[in-house]
Amino acid sequence: MTITIELSSEVEQWVARKLGSGQFASPADFINARLTQDWLEDKIEEALLEPASPLTKDDWADARRRLEESIQKQQ
Repeated sequence: MTITIELSSEVEQWVARKLGSGQFASPADFINARLTQDWLEDKIEEALLEPASPLTKDDWADARRRLEESIQKQQ
């Protein structure tokens, strides 16, 4: 999906500084990383509101698999 947004000059300069650090290859990479972080924080918050249940071996295996997939996508 492509979305075009206008940034204030202050925010644009902030993004430029982040890009200048070399940590991100493009503005899209930076914005995706920030939005992903925000999305994950929302998911964690939702999970904390749900009733707790013990984790099974399958739960841990699934979490490990998803983490490994996520790491591979970032490489």
